[in-house]
Amino acid sequence: MSFQLPEHVRKYVHNAFAAANRRVATMICRMPTTYEVALDMALIADLAEHAVPVTLEGNWQVRIDTHFLGGGRHYYRWEVADIGVIVMFRANGKLVRTKLAVLQSKRLYPDEQDFDEGRADDYLVGFARLFDAREMVPAAASRPFTLTERSAYKSLGINDEQQVTITSYLAGASPPVFYLFYNPMVLPWQAVIPVTRAEAIPEDCAVGCRVVPFPVFKEAMQSLATGHHPTFGEVKTRLPTPFTASENAGGWRLEHFIVDRLLDCRDGHILTGPDDPVAHRVFGSRGGPISAALAITIDGPLVASSPD
Repeated sequence: MSFQLPEHVRKYVHNAFAAANRRVATMICRMPTTYEVALDMALIADLAEHAVPVTLEGNWQVRIDTHFLGGGRHYYRWEVADIGVIVMFRANGKLVRTKLAVLQSKRLYPDEQDFDEGRADDYLVGFARLFDAREMVPAAASRPFTLTERSAYKSLGINDEQQVTITSYLAGASPPVFYLFYNPMVLPWQAVIPVTRAEAIPEDCAVGCRVVPFPVFKEAMQSLATGHHPTFGEVKTRLPTPFTASENAGGWRLEHFIVDRLLDCRDGHILTGPDDPVAHRVFGSRGGPISAALAITIDGPLVASSPD
């Protein structure tokens, strides 16, 4: 069954995630080389501002809790996903349903950047990455960083080790895995660094954070060469329905995925109880396959609407 949520409750959650989407997309506009982990942290930090429970009209209450565990490769040599999302529906305080999904984040790389932050040696370097003894380009020298539909998700390779690991993980008791693609507010976009003046950020987040189910993505990109880094344009043109609609080009917007897919019970694993093996596999140990988690709790006079 699914639950009928009033529009003002849906709108509150939608607006919270839309704001987080905009914050992450703005970071990319200002600094296109921002690491994925920093974008994950920005997303979590923005949503953490909603940790205080909010009472809405009609005796509804919404709370968004967050927890950042830190980076690491937990499932064999790879994280299966970066962010776990858990949704809890309560009827007057009583838990009636819990749903779970996980997000594997990938950012769009500017054309001028070849460095892959997903390499194991980068994790081993750790804090030392803040100190770089190499000869650097003089600070006064301007350098453009360009993002277009031809730019690639360079930490994602078709049929690479991580995709093979995720496929293996999904063969067991697991929640659905989704790609969370980090993009700038608009495409094309160019930032010149160092900045000489504050860049005007677009008002409309036309692209931003997009979500695609892992199996759908993998099937749509299967004809690409092994190791190929898909571009935004390839993701946009190769995905099947419903991603052929203009508003879903490149994936569902993050806020639409959370509200229209998870909250509306179209996606996500429904927990069977406190000992659900899927939940334990994701959250039951520090060695779980994620590095951050967020929980959306909705409490109110829930009414079941129809069978799933």
